[in-house]
Amino acid sequence: MKEMTTFQQAFALFTRELHVRYRRAALSILWVLIPTVAASVGAVWAGRSLGLEASHVPEYPAVVFLGSMLAQLFVDAYSSSSQLSLRCRQFIRFVPYNHTAILYAGMLFSVLNFAIKSPILIGMLIFFHKFGTFSSFSLFLLGVLVLLLLGISLSAFIIPISYVYWDVRYGQNYVLAFVLSSTPILYPHAERGILALVNRYNPFTALILGPRDWLMYGSSEYLLVFLMIVPFVLAFHIFSLWYFRRAMPLGIPQI
Repeated sequence: MKEMTTFQQAFALFTRELHVRYRRAALSILWVLIPTVAASVGAVWAGRSLGLEASHVPEYPAVVFLGSMLAQLFVDAYSSSSQLSLRCRQFIRFVPYNHTAILYAGMLFSVLNFAIKSPILIGMLIFFHKFGTFSSFSLFLLGVLVLLLLGISLSAFIIPISYVYWDVRYGQNYVLAFVLSSTPILYPHAERGILALVNRYNPFTALILGPRDWLMYGSSEYLLVFLMIVPFVLAFHIFSLWYFRRAMPLGIPQI
């Protein structure tokens, strides 16, 4: 491992983890699709059962599926590196290598998972005849990149801390669930009340609904907010990588 480049180390970790993760699963890598498909089907069924106005739009299944894909991209980017760092903790402790490879391996998992779902999304967009413009597609790709970077950055920030304080490890999933459940992905944006305020000021509303709308409709009301968030994500990414490289040598002895 020591003679390999960082990206070679990351690919080696990625392929090893990919083999271990699905070797005893009968459905194998199809498990990548199940969370997004299940959430989308449940949201469509619930929305139409409750008579929600947004659920009667013909392309509503594609709207929900794309929103779920983008949310899952962030979750995968965040959790893949964290899970990999826990499963390989003894390897991390005794084998000398560039620890940034853990983050790149997690990023490869996120991209793979997103790519596996993409044919379903493309089929739905063709079926419902919903396509944006070339410029809006560029914004969509920017949104995908920002979600990916944000997930990796949060993971880089949390991994060293979780080695020392296990409360972080136990509580992170609850925080993540609250943040994403307060984002109007599987339900319409609330118009009044506390939930309306949470939906409006939750940055993930712009980070997820913006790219969703650009790909399907060609425009989004969240453009300005999205562009305001991007510099903060880039700055946080740079800081988190700097922090990760310096914090890992301090956290590893606590494993």
